Order: sequence, then structure tokens, then C-alpha cells
Amino acid sequence: MQELPNLFADDLSDRDRRIEYQYLEDVAIGSIDLLIARLTPDARRLLWVVTLANEPNTETMIKGVWSGGSLEDEKIEQIRQLLQIKDQLPQEVRKQLDGLPAEIRARLEQPQSHFATPPLPPLLLQLHHSGLLSKESSTPEETSSVYAFHELTKERIAAWMANHEAERNGSSEKKIWLAYGERYIDTFKQLLQSAGTAHGTRQPKPGGAPWPISFKPGSSSTWAHSPAG
Repeated sequence: MQELPNLFADDLSDRDRRIEYQYLEDVAIGSIDLLIARLTPDARRLLWVVTLANEPNTETMIKGVWSGGSLEDEKIEQIRQLLQIKDQLPQEVRKQLDGLPAEIRARLEQPQSHFATPPLPPLLLQLHHSGLLSKESSTPEETSSVYAFHELTKERIAAWMANHEAERNGSSEKKIWLAYGERYIDTFKQLLQSAGTAHGTRQPKPGGAPWPISFKPGSSSTWAHSPAG
């Protein structure tokens, strides 16, 4: 059997070293392409979505982008879920739900948005077990696990999707980047508000306690969380 190239040999010429690096790169590309080909189409699409973030991300962030809905849709659904368990919530939260602004109540009365996206956890598990995504367990300070990937994985899934556009399910890089962008903005606003609360600079909403969620209809960039307290 032919021996694997020895990249650490002292007597290699620059030309031979370049050849051997190329050999190992070709092996790595072939291995990743094989792993990608063995995935289900939904798992490949999720891998594409995750890698378009260009950085590790939490399962919560991935879930929002994977849903296919806007940030407004996501937050309205969160309020719907709170209303369903209203009797089990603390009194302060129930008071805030009772006093929801008219524009939010109007959104809640509209038909619920439905997006045909496969469940996320089984697909993340498939990608993690394949080795294409690495997973960092959540800490007490975090609410969800963080998923990361190798740059070569990003390159190879991008190449696959370029040649299999039907697997995009009507999505595009631009749509996915916008979905990440509005959620990054929302996260940044939450961090600013949390910092303001910690330093005692948060201003309460006139007329009562701050809402857990507020927004201006028709503009997802105006959504903001207000820490209860």
C-alpha cells in the first residue's frame, strides 16, 4: 500500500510539498462531498442555511432562520404561546399580557402563519453525527447549544447547492442573510437594553410596566424586547 505523504519530512522540495498539500486537500474535499451526498435533502438545506451565517450560531438563532418566517411572525407566535399558558404565568406577566397594545392584538387576531419546514432537532442531530457540524453544549448562561462548522464544509455545501438549486426550496442567500440580519439586530437591541437596565438607565414605558415585546406594525426592525422588572 502506498504510504501517505509525509508533510513533515525535511527533505521535501517546495514543489513536492505543494503537491502533497494538494493531495491532502483533495482527500478532504472528497470526504466532505461524500458526507454531504449521504445526507437527506432537508439536512443538506439546513447545513447550507447554517453555514451562510459565516460563524457559529445558537440553536435558537438557527431555529428562527430555518422557520422561514419573519422576526415579527416569530415574536407573535411567542406571545400566542404565552397566552395559551397565561394562567400558569406570574402575575406581573399576566398583567402585561392583559395590557397588550392594540396593534399587537390586531396581529394576534390574524390567521396564524404556517411555514412548511421540517422539525429542526432531528436534522441538527443528523448533521452533528455526520461530523459536518460540531456542537458545544449550552452553559448555565446560555439557553441553547452552539453549532459550528469548518470553512471547507461551508465551501462544499455551497458548491452542492449551486448545482442542486431545487434543494433550496425557493430560498436564496439574500433571503437567509436578511433573516440572520434582522435577528442579529434584535439580539443587539436586547443586549443594549439589558446593559441599560443593569446600570439603571432604562426608561419605563409611559402609563405602566414595560411590555415584554413591542413593535411597530410592518417593520420587523422595530421589534424590541423590554426586560421585565
